[in-house]
Amino acid sequence: MATLRGRRGIVLLVLGLAVALALVLLASESGSNSKSVARPAAKTRIDTGTDVASSPPGYARLQVALARGVDAAATLGGQVEAAAMLDDWSRPALASSEADGAEREMRLWSMSKVPTMIALLRGLGWGERAGKPTSPEVDEALQGAITRSENCHQRRVVLELEHVAGGSAGARAALAAVFRLAGAHAEVAEQTEAPEANCLAYLRGQSEIADPLAPALLLGTSHWRVQGAVRLAHALAVETFGAAISRRVLALMREPKLPSREVPVGELTAPLNWGAGNAFAGFDPAYKAGWGGSLNGNFLAGQIAVVGLPGGDHLAVAAMFHPDTQPSRDDPGITAAPRALELIMDSLRQEVESSGRRSH
Repeated sequence: MATLRGRRGIVLLVLGLAVALALVLLASESGSNSKSVARPAAKTRIDTGTDVASSPPGYARLQVALARGVDAAATLGGQVEAAAMLDDWSRPALASSEADGAEREMRLWSMSKVPTMIALLRGLGWGERAGKPTSPEVDEALQGAITRSENCHQRRVVLELEHVAGGSAGARAALAAVFRLAGAHAEVAEQTEAPEANCLAYLRGQSEIADPLAPALLLGTSHWRVQGAVRLAHALAVETFGAAISRRVLALMREPKLPSREVPVGELTAPLNWGAGNAFAGFDPAYKAGWGGSLNGNFLAGQIAVVGLPGGDHLAVAAMFHPDTQPSRDDPGITAAPRALELIMDSLRQEVESSGRRSH
């Protein structure tokens, strides 16, 4: 009887090793068969609400690449959420470092400057074709808001939106319409404030608006989830708001990022091209970052991006990083955020490159 038990033990051990080996081989496949997908690390949470068999081509592979990047980013000390979409997808691939990460509500911060620009252009009659031209004063404000992430210039854009929309309530409705068209759930901020002292000189030089020092909506304090962020980027990629709006907004988002003129030299320490600008170098990415919250103990740094792929397809990405250790000021460069976002985007870039994705 002892001998029989021993033999059974050996058989069970061999079977166990065989199963383990099979799982290792399955995880190591690079994806020549779209149903053979490497599994992300156990601590990364991925959206499993879609049946892979009924998903669009490449969905499972891109989802696993996203989870792999999130997993790597989380090792830097923080909570992470990310999402990605290709042109003909109706829903994003999602991954987060926490079980409920995909449902996390977070402020837009300077990522709000993109939907604000979209709302303004729509208010001026832009869509498939160009509408009413923006003035040189507004053009300069848009340039500073998107390429330099300057809040005083964003305030001027918000004031213009409020003027076009008939007040702050109209501006909120215009922004809500942008999110609704994109399929993005967002809570648009209601709070208005007078300008900060460092904006006064710039605003007093604005001659095309009746009261440049009027209170304005703080749209950066609006809230969304990571899937809302990627849906906004995706809407720009597929021209949901109209071809003329997408061309203009994405062109400005593609311009090289420049240093802010509103903060002392050295106060923002991250490289100007951090995140998508570095990870997708060579793909001419259109991207906008946002960050803030250190004063409240909930610092966030995130980005939305649209990356053109060979063959005409686009990859829309949103990535968010919440460091475990709060920085002393609102500077992504003194946190692991730049590296964290680049790890996510590097993983996505490697996937689209290795899959030879020329068209969807």
